[in-house]
Amino acid sequence: MNRNALIGAGVASGVIGIALVVVASMRGKGDEAKAPSPALSAAPSAPSASSGPTIDQAPDVVAVLQRDYELVVECSSEDLGWGICHGEEKGGFLKVRACAEQAAKTCSAVADVLAERPPSATTPCGKTVESAMRAYVKGRVEFTKARLEWLDKKKGTFIPALINKTMADACTGELCADKPLEVNFKNADIVAVNSLECVKPLFNCDPPLGNVCWLAKVASRLGLGPEPTPGPLKSAATGADLSKAN
Repeated sequence: MNRNALIGAGVASGVIGIALVVVASMRGKGDEAKAPSPALSAAPSAPSASSGPTIDQAPDVVAVLQRDYELVVECSSEDLGWGICHGEEKGGFLKVRACAEQAAKTCSAVADVLAERPPSATTPCGKTVESAMRAYVKGRVEFTKARLEWLDKKKGTFIPALINKTMADACTGELCADKPLEVNFKNADIVAVNSLECVKPLFNCDPPLGNVCWLAKVASRLGLGPEPTPGPLKSAATGADLSKAN
C-alpha cells in the first residue's frame, strides 16, 4: 500500500489549526516507513554517566607520594653508588662487587618495607602511582640481584681485568656482552614511574598555570626526592596549594 497523507488544515473561527505531516515512502511491496512517535521524541535523555561530580585526585596522589616516594628514591639512588664504582673506582673487583651487593641489599630492604604496608590509594591515579612505584622496586630488586650474580659468575675474568682498570674501561668487546640490563627487567626504570600520564592534568607546579607536572616535579615540590624544590604545587581542579597544606 502506498499512502501520502496530509493531515490537518482546518480554519475555524479565525483559529488556524496545527498541520501534522506524515510522509510514508514505499521501499518495497508492503514495506512502509513510519513516523517517529511524538511520545518517544519528547522523552528526556538519560543523564550521562559523567555528569556527576568529579573527584579531585591530586590530594590522593600527594598522600601516596608522602608515604612511599622516599623509599623508591632510596632504591633508585643505588645507581649513583654503582656508577661511581663502575666508572671511577680502580680498587679491583672486590670494591666493584661491594657496590653491587649494597645496591641489591638496599632495594631488597625497601621492598620488604613496602610489602608490610597495605595499599592506601583511593583514586584511579593514586592507585596507578602506588602500583607503579611498587612494581619499580620489585623490578629493581630482580635487576640488582641478577647483576650481582653476573659479577660472581665472571669473577675469575674480572679479578685480573680490574687490577688497573675501572669496570667501565674493562667492559669492552665480549667481556660484558652478557651483562644484565635494566631494559630486560620489567618496570626497573625509574623514568617510567616519573612520567606517568595520569599525573599531568592533576597539578600546576609553576607559573604560568598549566605547566606540565611530572611525578618527580610533584614530589620535589613536596620536599621529597633527591632534589627537593620548594614552591607552589596547586591542584588543577581546585587551585589549593598542596605544598603548603602538607
